[in-house]
This record gives sequence, C-alpha cells and structure tokens, in this order.
Amino acid sequence: MAGFRHGAALFDVENPDDFEVTFRGHSRARNADDDWSDLYLGTWNATGVFVVIVPIDVDLSAGWEALPNPLPPNRPGAPAGGELVDWWPQQVLVPPALRRGFCCVSTVCFVAPEHEYDADTFLTQFVSKSDFQAACSSTPPLRSWWNPHQIISIAMHFVRNSESFVLKVALKDAADVTQSCEFNLAREGLDYSMPYRPVIYFGKKAHVRVEDSYKGAAM
Repeated sequence: MAGFRHGAALFDVENPDDFEVTFRGHSRARNADDDWSDLYLGTWNATGVFVVIVPIDVDLSAGWEALPNPLPPNRPGAPAGGELVDWWPQQVLVPPALRRGFCCVSTVCFVAPEHEYDADTFLTQFVSKSDFQAACSSTPPLRSWWNPHQIISIAMHFVRNSESFVLKVALKDAADVTQSCEFNLAREGLDYSMPYRPVIYFGKKAHVRVEDSYKGAAM
C-alpha cells in the first residue's frame, strides 16, 4: 500500500485480544524493494512512519498536532550530539490519536548530507500516549534506539488476557539484524477495557507491505 504524508490506515483483526501485524518497507525510491528508502526524502529529521496500537474509535482524519521534540541521548552509532542538535527540529508533528495509544516511530536522521540518501543514523522510538520526553529517558526499558542501519520492518504482537496486557515489538534492520522488546501496556497507562487495533500513520510519503504475522528475536 502507498501512504501520503499525514495519511493513515487502520486494520481490523480476527481476534482483538491476540493479534500480530508486520509493516515492511516497500520503497519506490532508488529502484529499491524491501526497505523504506522513501523516508530519506522530504524534510530532514522529520518522523517517517508511526506504527501504533490505538482504540478502534480513533478519528484517522483528525489534524496532526505539534509537540515538543527533545533530542534523545546519543547511543553507539549516533552522530555527535553537538552536530545533530543543530539540525534537530524543536517540534514533532503527530496524530492526536497517539495520546490514547502506544507507538513505534521510525526516523531517518541527517546532519549535513551531501545528497538526499546520505543519512547519518536512524532513530526508533517507543512512545506511550504522545510522551516524547519519556521516550528520551535512559531508564529501562530503553525507548530511543539509534541504529547505523535503517529499520526495514516493524512487527507487533498484541496480547490481552487474565494474566497479560502486553505489546511485543520486533525491529529488523537493513543488515538483517532483528531486535525485540516487550512493553506492559497497563504500566504504560493504556485502558485494558478498550478495543485496540493496529494503525500506521505516515509522517512522509512511503510504501509498505502489511502482513498478519510476527517474528521476534531475543535482544
């Protein structure tokens, strides 16, 4: 599927208490195939895609809102903070539905590229209820991941039962490395009783393949 800037798509599920979904980049740029090279284009350091778990009654057409956008602490693979901070946007545009859900955000980061595909690093953030400040915390679980390779797929497994209310996330990068983590959604402040669905929001124009499966890996 193709998504234009600020576009969105919500997906129904067979079992609302246990569902899996994977979003794989399928770029049309540079004659690429299974990646998100599309996200290199456009405004520097603007968020690329938001993969979100939100209540089913979300309004996909609601206008996006500007929120403070703190620069996460540098990690191995990130450029020097003194460089990236000069190019980091002070605000981030996000769909208001994020205030009611949990999301994984992928951003292609530039400092001073010589051409449009000369990215310096890649940032993935896990954000609960639009709190980007909390996503910059160094307290485990780590919520801001720097990577020298672009993330090419984001997989999620949502589980809700009498013992669990969790979201498992697996990220695969262009070096074919997969990392996974798990979040307790009750601790993230989400309402156990709400019917949730997976949604993808596009911060930039991009193409994606959607699959009803999940493949995780140990950290």
